[in-house]
Amino acid sequence: MTEGTDAPRYVAPAVEKGLDVLELLAGSVAAMTQRQIAERLGRSVPEVYRVLASLERRGYIGRGPDETYRLTMKLHQLAMAYPPIARLTDAAAPVLKQLAIDTMQSFHMSVLDGPEIQAILHADSPAPIGFRVRVGGRSTALRNASGRVLLAFQSEATRDWILSRVTTPPSEGEAWREFVARIPAIQAAGYEYAVEDTLKGIADVSFPVVDADGVALAVLTMPFLTIVGQPVPLQQAAEMAFEVSQKMSAALGGKRPAPKFPLVDPRSLGGS
Repeated sequence: MTEGTDAPRYVAPAVEKGLDVLELLAGSVAAMTQRQIAERLGRSVPEVYRVLASLERRGYIGRGPDETYRLTMKLHQLAMAYPPIARLTDAAAPVLKQLAIDTMQSFHMSVLDGPEIQAILHADSPAPIGFRVRVGGRSTALRNASGRVLLAFQSEATRDWILSRVTTPPSEGEAWREFVARIPAIQAAGYEYAVEDTLKGIADVSFPVVDADGVALAVLTMPFLTIVGQPVPLQQAAEMAFEVSQKMSAALGGKRPAPKFPLVDPRSLGGS
């Protein structure tokens, strides 16, 4: 191979085909037929058939009665088994459950996956009415408090790479620019506090869970729902959530300075 070219030195065609299929299905809302997959990948049907058969046999994809294929949860299970995440979720689960009981609020933890975030842990509020995030659910990082905190506490190179992969809907350009503009303020404040960011009546409070380098491996979010007779007010619940995020960070060798309470919109602090 000629030096100076951008072509990879070593290629495993079978692996490349399998990854192409997984990435295609991961980005598709609907299940796809064998022919649709072949057409989208620019490969022959027999070529795709062999890949699909192997992935189905290993449990990475499943086939419905209509002969369409979709991803199973096996990739999610592998991600959760990755030692740092597994260690974090194992340690955090009972702590998060107790926090939910003490505050009468629900909590969830999320991690970055490219330009998206994925919820890895959820603790239900014991109140009759609450807010639930589906574990394994994914969303665009910029669009919510959890994602913006995760982006804020990455290396500059990582953050720039992730932002370069975000697809901005043409009709929402201004809103997405506002989201990006919040990131420096979140870095300075040490948290995100956004009222009715995703749902009416919900105030999202998010704190990073960082390692020894200050990089956020996860984020702890409280979608605070005000209910009649609320025993623990928002600011008190936020302080309790921060303390839990500190304990989680300590388990990873990290620590963050305590933010100034009461919490306010980070951009009002002049951090941007």
